Amino acid sequence: MGAGGRRSRRRGTGRRAGAVAALSLTLVALTLAGCSGGGAGTPATAGVASSPARAGDSGTATATPPSDASSGDASSSQASPAAPPTATVPARTLTTLAPVAPSVTLSVGAGVATALVGSRALKVAGNGPGEAAGAGVALTLVVTNHSTRPRDLDAVSVTASAGGREASLSEGPPALPFAGTLAPGASGRAVYVFVLPAGAGRPVAVAVSLAPDLPVARFTVR
Repeated sequence: MGAGGRRSRRRGTGRRAGAVAALSLTLVALTLAGCSGGGAGTPATAGVASSPARAGDSGTATATPPSDASSGDASSSQASPAAPPTATVPARTLTTLAPVAPSVTLSVGAGVATALVGSRALKVAGNGPGEAAGAGVALTLVVTNHSTRPRDLDAVSVTASAGGREASLSEGPPALPFAGTLAPGASGRAVYVFVLPAGAGRPVAVAVSLAPDLPVARFTVR
């Protein structure tokens, strides 16, 4: 082969080598670009899949606002307040003694006795606003403490009635109700004044309660 043929062959071989090198560089660039694009696309796709649906976006997913449980509880609590607890009070049987005539001493238990030792008719004037006035009766009572402990006279309650109607208690003179403490072995005296119902005649029924846990003494004043 001549010198001209060898030069021509070398030029062809150089061109092929250059083309191969250029093709290789292009493939490498495309491969790197593909890897870079795939890496960037994967997180982006995952992000889109995991993000919640927004208003106006197409799709079936919808966002539901959370309910306010605390406000609901508060409304329910205000609408239905808790009922206050109730206490059961045991029933107590009230014992009353048979009525007796004045001056008869009645023992009501616990070492305590009482007697209605006097009564007199009088005209009662109203002692204050709203207090009744009219024909009345003044009752003198005696309480004796035969027990070994003091008795509370503030617990004494006296009522009267005539003709089946209740008489009105008056605080005007000569009223002087029981008060204070009665020592063991001592006796106490008190006066209770009542305005009788209009048109009511005699007898007058009197009830004396010396304590809530003791029987009620009753007297009949004719």
